[in-house]
Amino acid sequence: MSAFYIVEPVRVTDGQLSGGGPPQAPIRIVNLSRNNAVIAEIAIGADGLFIAPLRDVAAGDSVAIVFNDQVVSSYTREQVQPFSVQTLPSGELIMSSVIVQP
Repeated sequence: MSAFYIVEPVRVTDGQLSGGGPPQAPIRIVNLSRNNAVIAEIAIGADGLFIAPLRDVAAGDSVAIVFNDQVVSSYTREQVQPFSVQTLPSGELIMSSVIVQP
């Protein structure tokens, strides 16, 4: 299984976020700096890549990939947990995060 990642740098003006991870893994893109507001809910493509919209962010905000264990997938929380970098108070696993640049 491959690790989850966000292509950097991420800028306020980008309009989209790209990255990758395990093919078909369900993810949420959230703004950690704004009470974990959901930016997008998508699945990583069969090629291991994703592109998601980037909206409602400001310079300095922290944007993250969260494993979406609310969706049925071929991946379990136990399988992806070793790749997580942090756990939210809600128990959701943060797989990768970046700070949005101006």
